[in-house]
This record gives sequence, structure tokens and C-alpha cells, in this order.
Amino acid sequence: MSVLLKPWADLYRQRNLIRLMVSRDLVGRYRGSFAGLLWTVVNPLALLAIYWFVFAVIFKVRFGPQGTSTNFVFYVFAGLLPWLAFSEALVRSNTCILENVNLVKKVVFPLEILPVNHVLSSCVNSLVGIFLLLLLVAASLGVLHWTLVLLPMILLPQLLLTVGIGWFLASLGVFIRDINHIINLVLTIWLFLTPIVYPEQIVPETLLPVLRLNPFTSVVAGYRNILLEGVPPDIGQWLYLVVVSLTAFFLGYRWFLHSKKAFADVI
Repeated sequence: MSVLLKPWADLYRQRNLIRLMVSRDLVGRYRGSFAGLLWTVVNPLALLAIYWFVFAVIFKVRFGPQGTSTNFVFYVFAGLLPWLAFSEALVRSNTCILENVNLVKKVVFPLEILPVNHVLSSCVNSLVGIFLLLLLVAASLGVLHWTLVLLPMILLPQLLLTVGIGWFLASLGVFIRDINHIINLVLTIWLFLTPIVYPEQIVPETLLPVLRLNPFTSVVAGYRNILLEGVPPDIGQWLYLVVVSLTAFFLGYRWFLHSKKAFADVI
């Protein structure tokens, strides 16, 4: 089978198991919780309130043509939702093999679906937040843009990027036990290197090329274009995101398959 087709074929073959695991993960996460699925929006809203106070109230950062506090909330929320799904999936993927040692040692199990499970679970939570954002936009502006139908253009590359990096981290988490501390530090730096709480327009021109090497800059810009501005994603940024995402996906898969042969020995 072609190297380019194998990861798709393997994931398709395990689709029912993936669906079951994602469902169990979502149910188990909120079992016994009073607020249940509401926590998927309470947490980002609380974080959004902090960012709004610090950046919009204190530092007077403004987004969009009108530059209002409402615009700031919408623009930050549109960037924060995919970032939270991305960072949560990576943190959970990092420890997913160590948390399922029994599957490594005692059962013939497709370990490569464990990071995929966390990525899809985080994506479902993000979609709930996007639905809330659309309700807020509709209530405030009285209209939703036709470009909503283009959301899969950004969502699919985002998922491929997250799964690819997730496979790398899941493998590294077996061999380097303190990688969890490293990834948390890297994600914190990565967050502030992504124009989520500040507009790209205020970045000095000399630093813009570096900023645009960050694939998540394209993700955030795409979400804002589609959800808030009613314009298609910039084709150059989108093509760059697709190339980086596919590269991460295939390299991550190859790395995971190669390294998982040693998991049982190390664990």
C-alpha cells in the first residue's frame, strides 16, 4: 500500500473504534458533573473575560473596523476556540500511551488511534464553543455570513496538524517522561507567538515573516475571515497551512509506527 494512503486506510478501518472511544471520552469527562457539557464554554468564556480585561480594558487593544469591546470579544473568541482544542489535544496526547499501559503490553491494539481520540474529542468541544460564538454574533449583528460553509477548509487542516503533532508527542512521552513540562512551556510561548489576543496589524513588519511561519496564524486568520468578516480564507495562507498540516500528519504517523515497536520494552 502507498505510504500516502496507509494512514487514511488505517484510520478508516478503525473508524468504529475511534467513534466509540471519542463518545466514551466525552461522556466520561462530564459524568457526575453538575454543569456537564456547559464546561466546554464556561472555561473559554472565563479565560476570555480575563483577556478582555487585560488587553481591551487596560491595554486598549482593538480588533476589526469598528474597534469596539464587542469586536474584541468576538475576534479573541474566534482565535481562542481552535487554540484551546489544539493545546488540549496535544497535552492529552503526550501521556495517552502511558495512561494505557495495559493496551501496550497485553492486547493487540491500534495504539495510533489514541492521540486521534483526544484530537476529535477536543474538536467536538470546540464546535460547541463555535456554535455559541455564532449565536452571539447573530444576536449582536443580526446576520451570519455565507462563508460559514467554508469552515471545513480550516477545520480539516487544523485536525491533520493536531493529529500529526499528537503522534510525535505520544511517542516522545514514552521515552522522555518530562516532555509534559516541555510541551506546556512550548504551548505557552506558541500562544503568544500567535495573533490571538492582539491583531496581526500591530506586529512590526520585520517580524511578520516569522509570525506567518507559524501555521496557527493561518488557522486563526481563517476562523476570523469565515466566522466574523464574511470573506474566504487567504489562499496563500490556506495553501501554506495545508502543506504544513499534511507534512506533520504523514511524518507524525511514520514516526509513531516506527517508534511504537519499542513501547513495550520501555514501559
